[in-house]
Parts: sequence; structure tokens; C-alpha cells
Amino acid sequence: MSTWLRSFPVRAAAALLCVTCAIALARIDLPLQRLISADAAVIEEVQLLLPNEDGRALSLPVYWRSAEKEAQTRRFRIELPQTAMSSAELHLYVPYFEQRLRIVVGSTILYDSDDIRFWSGPVGYQSALVPIPAIAARTDGLELLVDTGIVPRGTLSSVYAGPRTAFLANYRLRGFLEERIKPMLYGAQLLLAIISLGIFWIRPSDRVFGWLGAALILTSVVGNGVLMSYIPSLESILREVYFLAPIVGMALLGFTVSLAGRKMPKFAFFLFPFLTFVSITLALLPEISVVDAVLLISIPGLLIAICWSFFVLVFSYGKRADTVVVLFLIGQIIIIYGVSHDLFVRLGQVEDGLLIARISNALVMAGMAAFLIGRQTEIANSLDAAASNLRARLSEREEELRSIHLQQQENDRQRTISAERQRITSDLHDGVAGHLATIVALSETDETAVAEIGQSAKNALVDLRLVLDALSLPEGSIGFALGSFRERCLLPLERLGIEIEWSINGLPEQMDISRETILNILRILQEAVNNAVRHGRPKTLHVNIDGQGGQTLRFTVENTGGIPFAPNDIQSGLGLESMRRRAQAIGGNVTIEPTTSGARVTLSV
Repeated sequence: MSTWLRSFPVRAAAALLCVTCAIALARIDLPLQRLISADAAVIEEVQLLLPNEDGRALSLPVYWRSAEKEAQTRRFRIELPQTAMSSAELHLYVPYFEQRLRIVVGSTILYDSDDIRFWSGPVGYQSALVPIPAIAARTDGLELLVDTGIVPRGTLSSVYAGPRTAFLANYRLRGFLEERIKPMLYGAQLLLAIISLGIFWIRPSDRVFGWLGAALILTSVVGNGVLMSYIPSLESILREVYFLAPIVGMALLGFTVSLAGRKMPKFAFFLFPFLTFVSITLALLPEISVVDAVLLISIPGLLIAICWSFFVLVFSYGKRADTVVVLFLIGQIIIIYGVSHDLFVRLGQVEDGLLIARISNALVMAGMAAFLIGRQTEIANSLDAAASNLRARLSEREEELRSIHLQQQENDRQRTISAERQRITSDLHDGVAGHLATIVALSETDETAVAEIGQSAKNALVDLRLVLDALSLPEGSIGFALGSFRERCLLPLERLGIEIEWSINGLPEQMDISRETILNILRILQEAVNNAVRHGRPKTLHVNIDGQGGQTLRFTVENTGGIPFAPNDIQSGLGLESMRRRAQAIGGNVTIEPTTSGARVTLSV
């Protein structure tokens, strides 16, 4: 778009020109009368029959307003032209009338519009195409009775007489617009209103749907005359609902402003309710009817709002140059034309008898439908994009977590291997390494140390097998480990003449205990037995294991019949530090008690 088209004066002038042209064109009659064939004769004069008076000549079309607000009837007499009498099938055609029409010959009613459908309110007229019997055509004249209800306005157009085919195109077009298009648009309008309000209920932050729903539902309320044929009781509020016309305009303006990405002017919240208030106040005056108040205040207030909305769209077109905005721009110009045209028809300045305001909003409704579809498509696309982005981020995060997990597993494996190596090294250092050092030292002396070398080698082998047994057993196999300990460490002592008393009480077959804990237990028991044999020279060695139901393990090693244990040795060593360190590593504790002929070592885990 060129820069000069974006300037404020150019846009304002263009918008003003469009509005002026629309209002000016609304003053021109629509060429519907051209659809009536030249074979038809037009009746442009009637006699108004008044009580106690001769007929008063009037020119058609005629518009009137009743002084009273209750139902009234006006009687018109027409004379059929001689040119129409020759028609084989004479029909009388009334292009438009308001509100109820009856065609009477003498006391016979030839036609009653209420038998077909009720008046649809000020938003529409009705048409009548009535066959005239030959006997009626030869009478002095036909009477047309036009009734008005609580809306004290009546209308009777020019009347045509001739063959049915002369009026069929015009009659069908008017009937299609009044009886088909307007109800269809009304239903579509209600559907869009429900959808918009439903979306606003779910997403109250999206105010554009709130304004759209309000505009549509208020328009449906004002145009409820479409339902008169189905709900006749609506006639009681038919006049008063038009007081809401400025509020309808305010809702439309709110939608347009929200669509343009702007805020609703605070002044608008005062102006349009004020116009409604003024219209209602004027209608309360005895000199002014409801219809006059609506035509003077409410409908112009609606026009102001529509023009304002049009200007807002014009100045926001550069920001949102899309199909929806274009549809609304064209649609609002058509609405301005339609509302202005209907206003001129009501004021008697246009005589085509076609009220098109209810039809002129079709393009705006198409724009609203396009907006709803576009906005929901935009939301759906945004959700799809967000979901796709989320899936991609989740995939990246999963890959990152998988990499971290694999690295953590590798680190844990390396730590486990390192800890296992350290434990095995410690076990071998405490057991096998000590025996090997003894063997090396003895091998450097004379031959008398051969027996001691052999014994140290055996002890080293026992230590090594004890470590291997503990590491090769399944987790929790404390019973098998103790059996191996008895076989490898205690049974050889019996060959030395030491009596072994072995007892196990309450030890479950399986316990939740690790290989590392089992190995530390065996090492502590081994150290206790070695100390008892080496330093206590016992005659009897008591080894008691109490499972205590699997909650706590208590191991007791007691030597008797030998050298009493010196209390000072408790603090001085003898492998006690190693036993305490191992007990602490597995969450247990070791106690040593001297006895009369030995000592007692207790391990609790």
C-alpha cells in the first residue's frame, strides 16, 4: 500500500466518502417494480372510507400513524381498471403492506394475511397476490382492510391488477427475501451468537468473542419479529426492543475495536446507553410515540455506531489487511446503506417497499463466520505448533536425561568397582598379606622355621578362600557364609585339641544383607577367633549366633579354660581397632568383656 494511502487525512476522506455515498444511494428506490409486467394495470388512487363520511381520495402508496396505540382498522376501496377486466385469471397484487391485510367483497373475505403468516414487525413488509373471482370483479369495487396493532403504523402500497404471471417474479422475490432469507440469516445469527458466547465463556480473556456474541444476541433480540409467526406473544415487546438499537451498535463497535487490537473508548460506554435512555424518555411523552422515538434517536444511534466501526476498520486496515477486515469493511458499508434505506422507507422518502436492513448484514455475518473459523484455525495451529515444539523439547530433554542416566550408571559402576577393589585390597591386606609377610620373614631364617612357614601359608589360603566364599555367595546368604566360616576357621582348631561349641538360634534362611556386610562379619569373627586362640590358649571356644527374628544379629565368641584376658589390653590393640572399624562400616558395634578364664567378644549388627 502506498504511503499516501496510509495518511490520516486520506483515510478519513475515503471513509467519509464511502459513508456519504452509501447514505445517498439509500435515497434511491430499488428497481423491483421493473419485475412487474407491462400487462398489469396499476391502481394509484383509493377511497379511504371513514365513519359517517364520504370516501376521501388518497394517492398510493400511503403511510399513516394511528393516534391511538390500540389496534385499528382502515378501510380502502379500489376500483378495478377496465384494462384488467379482460384478464382470464384476474389477480390483485399488493407489493407491500403493513400490518394485516384483508380483501373483502361485500361480506366475503377473499384474503386474510394472518391465514398465511403474521406480520414480522417493523423490519419487514408482507406481499399479497390474490386471485379475484369473476363475480367480484364485476362489483362496484373491492375493499382493502389494513389493521394496525400495538405498533401504530400502517402502510399500503400501490395496487396492481392483471394476470398472475405479470406479478409472479416480483412476488416470489419479495417472498424469498422475507420468508426465506431473513429467517435463515436469523438462525445463522443465533448460531454464531451461541458459538461466540461459548468461546468467551471458556476463554474470558478473549474479549473479541464476548463483543461478537453480545452484538449477535442483541441483534437477534431486536429482530425477533422474524419469529412472530411461531411465537405471536412476541408482539407485546415488538416496539420496545428497538430501544436497544444503540446498545447493539455499541456491541458491534466493541467487536470492531477488539478486532483492530484497540481498546473500547470509555466515551462509548456513556454515549450509547444515554441514547437509549433518551429514546425511552421521549417515548414516555404523550406527544411522541415509541416508533417516532425509535426513528428519531435509536436508529440514528445505531447508524453512528456502525459508521464509527467503519472508521475504526479503515484506520486499522494497514495493520490487518486480511480477508476478514475486507469483508467487514464492505459489509459495514452495506449495513449503513441498508439501515439508511429502511429509515428513508419508514420516513416515506423511498417508495420501493423493501426493508433490507435485516438482509444487508449477510456479508458482515459472513465476515464474522470467517473470523470465527480463522481465529479457531489460528488457535488450533498455535496449539499444534506448541505441541510439536513441546514434543521436540521433550525429545531433546529425554535424550539429555538418557545421556545423563547412562553417564550416572557408568559412574556408579566405576564407583562400585573401585569400592569393591578397595574392599578386596583391604581384606587381602589384613589377612593374606600379613601371612605372606610372615612367610617371607621366616624364609630368611634357618630351617627350623619351616613348620611356621607352612602354617602361615595355610592361614593365608584360609583367608583367601574366606574372601572368595563371601564374594561368591548370593545376596542375603548369611547361613551359607557362616557354614563356610565354621568349616574353614573352626574345624581346624578341633585338630589342635580345642573344643568348639557352635550354636545358631533364630537365623532366617534369607536376610536383606549384602555381600560386603557378610564379609565384614566373617572378618570380625575370624579376628575374634584368632585373638582367642593366639592370646587366650583356650580349652573351649564358644561361638553363638542369635538371629533374633531377623531384626538384629548378635554374634558371640567366648574362650574359656585358658589365660584370662587383661583389661588393659582392651584399649591397646590386638586387632581390636580393625574389628571396630569393620563393625562401624556395617552399622554395628563390638564389645569385649574379660572373663575368669578368657574373654567374650560380642558383635551386634
